[in-house]
Amino acid sequence: MAVFVTLVVGTLGARLVGWLGVDYVNSWPEAVAVGLAAMFVMTGVAHFVPAVRRDMIAIVPPQLPKPALLVTITGVLELLGAVGLLHPPTRVAAAACLFVLMLVMFPANVYASGMPNPPKSMTSRLDVRTAEEIVYLAAAVFVAIGSG
Repeated sequence: MAVFVTLVVGTLGARLVGWLGVDYVNSWPEAVAVGLAAMFVMTGVAHFVPAVRRDMIAIVPPQLPKPALLVTITGVLELLGAVGLLHPPTRVAAAACLFVLMLVMFPANVYASGMPNPPKSMTSRLDVRTAEEIVYLAAAVFVAIGSG
């Protein structure tokens, strides 16, 4: 839920700043890009926090090779995507790439939902996690289309 709150608060905060006259966040797509960037900074950094990292590694489906490396790569990609969202010339590409990344990573959530004892930080019900994912994907599409 903290990830969702970060997206919403980041977006609304950015839009408020835009209403106060800052051109950088002068529209909803720009504000959502800032909210998404905040969200991906949060999730990207989490890939390197030892306790959360351990949990992320645990939910990588077993048929995938080198779970620790995959968690590192996805964390770096999330952080790069966040930076890309904040730079207007790369915003559309970053939003599109993050959309694909979210789709690619979602099977880990499905796998975690079927684990008999999932890690404590990965216990969201699949229906809740799926609804959140739809919001994140929609936000990325909104940024990509609205910024293009």
